[in-house]
Parts: sequence; C-alpha cells; structure tokens
Amino acid sequence: MRRLDGVERTSPAGVEEVCRDVADACLGRNAGDLLATTAGRNVVLGHRLGLYHALADGPLTIAELTACTATHAHPVRDWLHGQAAHGYITATDDGRFILFPEQACCLADPHAATCLPGVSPITCAARRARLPIDDDRSDIGTGPRWPDHDEDILLGCDAFFRPGYLPDVATQWIPALGDVAQRLQAGGRIADVGCRLGTSSIIVALAYPAAQVNASDCHAPCVKLARARAANAAVTDRVAFEVASATTFTGTGFDLVTSFACLHTPDPLAAARHVRAATAPHGCWMLVEPTTTYDPAASRDPVGRMWALDREPASARSRESPARPSPAASRWPRHR
Repeated sequence: MRRLDGVERTSPAGVEEVCRDVADACLGRNAGDLLATTAGRNVVLGHRLGLYHALADGPLTIAELTACTATHAHPVRDWLHGQAAHGYITATDDGRFILFPEQACCLADPHAATCLPGVSPITCAARRARLPIDDDRSDIGTGPRWPDHDEDILLGCDAFFRPGYLPDVATQWIPALGDVAQRLQAGGRIADVGCRLGTSSIIVALAYPAAQVNASDCHAPCVKLARARAANAAVTDRVAFEVASATTFTGTGFDLVTSFACLHTPDPLAAARHVRAATAPHGCWMLVEPTTTYDPAASRDPVGRMWALDREPASARSRESPARPSPAASRWPRHR
C-alpha cells in the first residue's frame, strides 16, 4: 500500500522496486549532465592554456607543467586531479601526469576527428546564455538568431564540424557529385553559402586551387575572422568573402553551391530559390546537414542526445512561427 495525494493505492508486487530503479537511473543521468557542464569548462581551460598539449609530450610533475605553460601551481594542481578523476588524463605512481596517445587524440590533436576541446566552449556559452523565454512565452519556439549567439558557440560549432569536413569534403563528398570535381579542377566557380568562420571555404579552395570561391555569411564578425583565416591559409587570391544571407549573396553561374550545416534558416524555401537562380544549368547544390530524426530511440548516443536537447518541441512554437528543419543528429553529417 502507498499513499498518493492522501489516497491509499495498491501497487502490484515489485512496482516500488522498479520505480526506484527508474528514478535512480533518471537521477544519475541528470547528475551526469550537470557534471558534464563542469567538465566542459575544465576541458576549455586545459585546451586554451596549453595543458593538454604539454601533457601529450610526456609525463610531467605539477611544477614542470606550470613552468612550461606559464601557469600557477595551485589551480593547475586542482585541475590535474580533477582531470585524472574524470579519466581524461592519467596520474602515475611517482606523482606525475600524462596524456596517453588514446587520450591525446581526443584532447590534444585539433585535426583529429575525435578531438573534443574545441567544441567544449559550447557548454560554457550555454551556461551564460539567457533562456529563450520572455514574459509571455511567445518566443520559446523561435530561438536566438545565429549572430546573437555567444562567441564560444560560434567557435565551438566550427571546431565540432571541422574534423568531420577535413577528410571527406574533397575526397568523398564532392567527387560523388558527377562531373563537378572535374569542373572545379579545370577552374570552376563555387559559392559557399553560410560559410561561418571560413573552414569549408578554405577546404575547397585548397582542394581545387584553380577554382574561385565566393563565400558569404550574414554575420559580419564571422566573415572578418574567415578572411583572417583565409589569409593564414594563403588562399585569399581565390576566396572572396561577403556579408550576405542565403537569400542575398551575389553572383550567378556557379558550378557548385555548398551549404554546410546552415540550411535551418528562417526561410529555407526562399534560400533554395535564390541558390537555384545562382547555380549554372549544369551546376549542383551540395547540402551538408546532420541527419535529422525525432525518434527518441535513435537519439540516445551522445551526439544524438546533444542535438535532441537543442530542439524545441513543435507544440512550443508560437503560432506565427513556421516549422523549420532542426539539426538533430545521431552520427556525423553526410552529403545529401
């Protein structure tokens, strides 16, 4: 027997135990998510202070690590013990700390597909963000515009997708688009719509040096950083950037238009019309978006859970806000 709201209720045998197990599992998952926000902050510290890179070169004592990274011993000591408790680094029996190769590929190699520190700033930005709910709750379904996001969101998203783009864009995705790769090798034209920080624009410019890339994004600070990155990559002779949206970017006759993880715009249909008008008759539009699913059973791996938490339910959208594609993913993006 148990009492709920003052009413005695009879439960089948074993229900109390099953409910306790389910409640404990739910509590454990919530505790894990809370712990993850703290862990993400410490990963950002390790990345930006160069602690992971130093530890990847060999076992170091606290004094040796602080000396080579110009940091202070007391906070670094606490950071090291916390990282070892998480299993991110390894503490040796003689009081030193090390990043083994398996750990280093996740924490110290920015070009590895398994590297995570770059995306960790997203968790820091999420902790600072204001919840998208006003007094009358009318904007819960709209969410912030891309330019309104915290800078760490912009940097984190770029770092999250870059390792997935580097090995595949020029070697698998574009070659799968018929004769597009041959046209670009001969000196074709590319429009990179929604270029963000310029990663995708630079990748295609390096892969097809004879082609001309016209890159655009609606966020001026992103375009400014993209130009600087293109200069560092020595591709400014063939990559031009402009501040423009998916419905206002300039140019026509493109052999290839690319959109990397940005089609979830306020008006995808208007963007598609503008892209079609800008594409040559023989041209192609390559969309790269995380695979979308609203099936909870298909979103239980870490990446799927992250995207699922970023979606708002359809019932929460304001009546004036049209349904729009949501970036749900359970695996790395693929061209489609």
